Amino acid sequence: AVKNKIRTIFAGLINETYRNLFLQNIDYNWATYIGQIDTAEKIKLMKKARVYVDLPSHNINGPRLSVKQALSYGCSIVSSPMGIMPEVIKNGVNGFIIRDENEFINAIANSRDINQKKCWDSAQNWSVDKMVSSFNTVVAEVVKS
Repeated sequence: AVKNKIRTIFAGLINETYRNLFLQNIDYNWATYIGQIDTAEKIKLMKKARVYVDLPSHNINGPRLSVKQALSYGCSIVSSPMGIMPEVIKNGVNGFIIRDENEFINAIANSRDINQKKCWDSAQNWSVDKMVSSFNTVVAEVVKS
């Protein structure tokens, strides 16, 4: 983000693996680390953002709520391949899966090309209505058999 001269705000707890990458190499003319924030501040930032970086430090069973929120505001997602993130993120469509620093830098640079409507559309796959509908379909199939 900094190398590409994109104004960047980092918020939340940063995983130890990425802390040095972010904090030691940060150009404070372009990037700011504001630490942990509350939900209201997070939503305020997401409404203005183009990219949401989610780098979980452990496997998670489903997409994190913050990822769903960011997609619903039209943010592309940059994340590691932890948990089911590769199923949620379609490279070049609604974000990028990254595995190293170079992929991270390229993902941030290429995030400008992501269509925000496609991000919003992909968030609908994780809506309550969609999940209830999928659950009902599975239950109906089980009852049939």
